[in-house]
Amino acid sequence: MPSPLTNRTFRCTLRFTMRALTFGGAALLALGAAGCVAEPNPPPPPWPGVASDDVRGGTRLRANWLLGPDGFAMPSDPFPGQFHDLARGEDCAFFPASDGRVRCLPANMLLETINLPWGRVYSDATCSSRVVAWPSTASPLPALACLLDEAACPSRCQVWTIGALRPASSPTYYRDSVGACVSLVPSMDTYHLVAEVPPTQFVAAVQADGETRSGVTEVFRSGQDGSRQALGLRVVGSSQYGWPLPASDGVARLLPTEAANLDTWTGFLSADAACSEPAVLSEGDCAEGGPTTLVGQVLPQTGQWGYAVHAVGARLATLYRGWSSSTCQAVVTPYFTGFRLGAELPPAQFREVTAVPGGGRLVRQASAVGDGWVWKIGSAIDTTLGLEVHAQLDPEGAERWIPWPVAHQSQPQRDLEYWYFTDAACLDRLVEVWGSDRPTKGAIYFEETTATTTTVTAIRTLGTAFTGSAYWRLGPAGACGPALNSTGLYLPGPVVPGATFAPVGRERR
Repeated sequence: MPSPLTNRTFRCTLRFTMRALTFGGAALLALGAAGCVAEPNPPPPPWPGVASDDVRGGTRLRANWLLGPDGFAMPSDPFPGQFHDLARGEDCAFFPASDGRVRCLPANMLLETINLPWGRVYSDATCSSRVVAWPSTASPLPALACLLDEAACPSRCQVWTIGALRPASSPTYYRDSVGACVSLVPSMDTYHLVAEVPPTQFVAAVQADGETRSGVTEVFRSGQDGSRQALGLRVVGSSQYGWPLPASDGVARLLPTEAANLDTWTGFLSADAACSEPAVLSEGDCAEGGPTTLVGQVLPQTGQWGYAVHAVGARLATLYRGWSSSTCQAVVTPYFTGFRLGAELPPAQFREVTAVPGGGRLVRQASAVGDGWVWKIGSAIDTTLGLEVHAQLDPEGAERWIPWPVAHQSQPQRDLEYWYFTDAACLDRLVEVWGSDRPTKGAIYFEETTATTTTVTAIRTLGTAFTGSAYWRLGPAGACGPALNSTGLYLPGPVVPGATFAPVGRERR
């Protein structure tokens, strides 16, 4: 049947629910979708130079697209799931599987966070028999878990089925920061693992080059079923593809984003014993870190976020962790490989791009690369609000284009909830906004019942900054007392009705 949103017979609209929750710094994503009747494979639509939107389905995978008013459409984010697997009836995202091939793996999985203790747990004192942990207050436990194999480069995802709940008295262990296997008293439920799902059950893909225009080649991922996913643009003669991003000189340029799964955590892991030199990390046991990596920074020219392109140096035998020389210590981690951060490459060596204006209520920041390609970033701007918006649920459960909140009224810290108040009886709530998220005009926040379940009860604007002495309560039932921190606190503003935000539609292509 034709979709009521598009009147195209090969599309369908679905209801989508997403919940993200955090425990111990580990992000877990759980997604669920209503059924959508599979229809004949659509003919490929035209892609008139918009390389970022070259995301289309094949005989088995369908591409998930988000819709808005005035004909607005954009591909869903690559994570948690840019495609829907018709054969398995689930959303999926491309990631290296246990056989080394990039495959569309299920989006609704329990994800390990290997750099934190709670991310990987075991049932034995030698830390060799894996189990998984899941908060009892969270959304329903996924049927599958992604166990990362860090012996490969980059790391690979082993998909396992999750089994029975372990008794609360079952011994549980994890590896601490120096690699020792130590006992842990679980604050979450733990579950047995049953068996690995063969990777051949998931659609494989390879990286390929597309058309070349004005000396720039489109790079995409080609699925074995004929599906296609845009990856980036590569200047002819370069070894890396990239995206238009603000460079360190304040100019938008085509910067290389393709690297060997690199991440730069300035101030967290370092290359020297004084913790003064940032390390470049690669998940997995990598001999080389790739030619370049991006280092984010606030640009003095614009006051906005931008990126410096750095070379990647030699592999490190030892990594260090700490915020200063007095707290710096060597760290043993089997999960990452460290590399020195090399010199910054001159930004002028990367091709400059030009902005492309858009129309309608929702627009995406678009850049022209030469006269052949346009690349649009994966987020939308609501021109009536003047804010970046994303598909999120409002308090009534409707999916709308809502700005990212600058704060949640209950903040998780060390797996606990500190709620701030204006008074010694802890009755009138305050909102904490951390430094990097200081509010701009029109900033909103989510009012929640608890930090662990992310139950949004209201969307509000921030009020004025609070300048008095604050009080806090440790969790909803904790004692009320003077807060150690009274900075970055704001009074609640008025409620913003959900209907303020544009509705979200979804379809599969």
